[in-house]
Amino acid sequence: MKMIRRDVSIPFLLIGCLGCLCSLPVGCNRAHYRKQADEEVYHTISTHAPLIQVPLQEYSIQPFPASRNLDVYKQDFPPMPQDDPLSNRYMHYVDHKKGYDWGKFGNRQFRENPAWPSLLPRNNDGEVVLSEDSSVKLARVNSRDYQLELEDLYLSALDVTFERFQFDVMYFGTHDTTFDVQGREFAGQTQSLLRLDDDFQVSKRFATGGQFVAGLANSIVWQFSGDDMYFASSLLDFTLIQPLLREGSRAVALERLTFAERALLANVRQMERFRRAFTVEVLTGVNAGAGPVRSGNFGQIGSVTNLPNLGSTGAGQAGGFYGLLQQLQTIRNQEANLAAVRDSLIQLEAAYDAGRIDLFQVDQTRQALYRAQSQLLTSQTRYQDAQDDFLIFLGLPPCLDVNLDESLIEPLNLLDPQFTELRDELALVIGESRELDPESDRTVIMEKFNTVADYQDQILDQMATVRTDLQQLLRNAPQRRRNLESLTKNNTFAGSFELTEFSPDTFDQRVETLQQAYQELELKVAQSYYDLLSLEEVAETLEPNEFRLRMVNAMVFLASDLLDLALLQAEIRVDAVVLPSVNLTDEQAFEIASVNRRDWMNARAAVVDSWRLIEVAGNALEADLDIVVDGQLGTLGDNVLGFRGENGRLRMSLQFDAPLTRLGERNNYRESQIAYQRTRRAYMEFVDSISGNLRSVIRRLDRNRYDFELRRSAIRVAISQVVLASLRLNQPPKPVAGQSGGQQQFGATTARDLLSALSDLLDAQNDFLGVWIDYQVQRMVLDRDMGTMQLDPYGQWIDPGTIDLENLNGIPGKPGKKTPSKSSGPAMDDFEEIPAPPGKEVPKEADLEWLRPLEGPRLLDKNLPEPPLPGAPAIQLVSQVTEDQQAENEPTSEKSDKQEGKQKNKQNRKLPEPAVRPAPLR
Repeated sequence: MKMIRRDVSIPFLLIGCLGCLCSLPVGCNRAHYRKQADEEVYHTISTHAPLIQVPLQEYSIQPFPASRNLDVYKQDFPPMPQDDPLSNRYMHYVDHKKGYDWGKFGNRQFRENPAWPSLLPRNNDGEVVLSEDSSVKLARVNSRDYQLELEDLYLSALDVTFERFQFDVMYFGTHDTTFDVQGREFAGQTQSLLRLDDDFQVSKRFATGGQFVAGLANSIVWQFSGDDMYFASSLLDFTLIQPLLREGSRAVALERLTFAERALLANVRQMERFRRAFTVEVLTGVNAGAGPVRSGNFGQIGSVTNLPNLGSTGAGQAGGFYGLLQQLQTIRNQEANLAAVRDSLIQLEAAYDAGRIDLFQVDQTRQALYRAQSQLLTSQTRYQDAQDDFLIFLGLPPCLDVNLDESLIEPLNLLDPQFTELRDELALVIGESRELDPESDRTVIMEKFNTVADYQDQILDQMATVRTDLQQLLRNAPQRRRNLESLTKNNTFAGSFELTEFSPDTFDQRVETLQQAYQELELKVAQSYYDLLSLEEVAETLEPNEFRLRMVNAMVFLASDLLDLALLQAEIRVDAVVLPSVNLTDEQAFEIASVNRRDWMNARAAVVDSWRLIEVAGNALEADLDIVVDGQLGTLGDNVLGFRGENGRLRMSLQFDAPLTRLGERNNYRESQIAYQRTRRAYMEFVDSISGNLRSVIRRLDRNRYDFELRRSAIRVAISQVVLASLRLNQPPKPVAGQSGGQQQFGATTARDLLSALSDLLDAQNDFLGVWIDYQVQRMVLDRDMGTMQLDPYGQWIDPGTIDLENLNGIPGKPGKKTPSKSSGPAMDDFEEIPAPPGKEVPKEADLEWLRPLEGPRLLDKNLPEPPLPGAPAIQLVSQVTEDQQAENEPTSEKSDKQEGKQKNKQNRKLPEPAVRPAPLR
């Protein structure tokens, strides 16, 4: 190496230092790397999402601006969160050593997004409104579980970017600056050196398993001692390695990338399934199952043996939004039952005052009232606990004031809460009037009288509501008749019970009876009200106490008539409820699911992943046979870029390593075979589980259709029992023979019979509601488990209405319909026609010896014919619902019809005039 004048080295020194300084800010810019990672990840997902036709607007791990999870601080330099005071001491001083300045980015003031409370959907009272739509939206915006699944998908795509990068051209550059001073005694002479070393390298991996590395090294040494000279040299080298046997297969070289790409595709599918399952979980509480799963052990044995989680089928008590509605309606039913028991107690107390019933039955009714109040308190507490749990699941704090939208179960609210309030107010006035002092002033008594006289508008409203319910029943009658005909025609429970109540003719007769009963009861309520008002005409002619007794008596009769009207409303409403039809067999549902379920597609891919590892593990058993080419080229003379062949070397070699020690590889190979068999069996269990789940759902839907009609009948019977028991209390007293002025008493079981009837009615109402809720849950679960569930852009379930083959025209996988594959390459059905390998014949059905038990080890049976290649059903893509289809599928609201009926009924706000004006007392 020749000495060169020092002025020539200045450019190299400046270039080296400048390159080093320029690289520092790039390498330290956190935001640059974060944004770069986001761009690559979202682009990677976008290349997989079109394969399964999914929207991309949601695939971002950045929370919504209205989300409670939004971090308003800088992501790259976040301030320190609030720490435990004692633990924080060790961040500043640990083992008497001063720590890092952790507070340089400031302290976090807000634990969560401070703006999220103001962005919640609230009503005029400031309460958060929870409906079907708002619950799903709030969950997608604030749920921590949903955010976690989005992040898992992001991390899965991040793994793909790393595996892709392994096959990109990689650049490496280093620069070392060394100043070395040595004393005379240490080195024999005084030395003062400044050394600049630059190294640039390029690396590239190939799909064949080969690898190419090229490098350029430059070294400059500046000597300040002696003659004050420096030395400069450059070296260019490269190495090419191509395995031919072990690790030389594309199966091995591309395994990690192949697995990562397939895993990302599976996770995109799984995220789409999770989106739908998450909506189901929000509404029904049915477990959504697993979402995207990040696999860090690419290509390792046993890494793909776990198949997708099926999730829950929804058996048991409903949860989520529907569960809250069910509990709330149960409370409404208990409140109505409590009001009925209170009315009964008032009537029994009046009968006791008249000497027609003993005190034991009055106390028995009062005890039932206390029991009903206690049960109501328990139900309210459970509802509040369930509401808190639901808010936490949505990602919201449980302390929020919530208003639950009950419009979904309004048809199931058999006893109108406003009706219950009216009867409660009337019962309160009756109780206060009965407790008035007999010597009370007439003015005090008239105040109670005027309170009830002002109930005319409320009574008119309730009668109009019942009239509207009756009109709704007449509108739903054709669909109810068709459903009954379907039940009697396709009776899967033939012989188990009589289907007399399911007869369409019986239903028509019942509707006609209800119309007539309403007309009669409307006049009866009007007559009771006029009886009460007529007392005002004779008030001045009566003593105050006598007027009070007559007033209480008339109020009791009015309360009884209002109870009858409420029961008639319940009977009308129970017959007006219509269940959407589900006309699918379990075989049809299974066939649809085999084509449309995304987790089923992933399960097939998981079996192939495990099968592929057998080839990877088998390759490790082979010998090492590598072609290695490497060379170097240096510089000569004064020119640091003057590379000459005289200072170079080129070497080619063939390297062989005999497979003499392969115990670990042998074990891995055998393990891969066992893992594949396990995965194959797990896949069979997965398919069987899907079949079992679908059969269970179809069976529950079928059972619920019949059970729903039975519950209708049970409610009608319970209502009839209550009416009959109430009639006993309203019967006029009969004189007792042989006793002057004596009155016949009620029976010894009158109170017990009435309480039993009210309890049966409450149970029937709750059972009726439970069957309806379970039917809706199972419909949603069936739509999810068939893979046909469609969501609108806000994540809301697009209710398909009737679920049958005709309504699934736009859904791929309809039985008997072939949908071409939209992906490139041959369809999966084409693999069913793969010919047998040369020299082997595909065994006929009669020659399937492999189905028979083996007498000896299978490996020794060389004549054993191989089984035919299993065919795989076609993987078809789930189509997206268009806006027109979405509009067709949206269920029509019944609110407008009811409101229109109320408006028409309010035009004539006058009670019907009784035919004959009755006397004030009965």
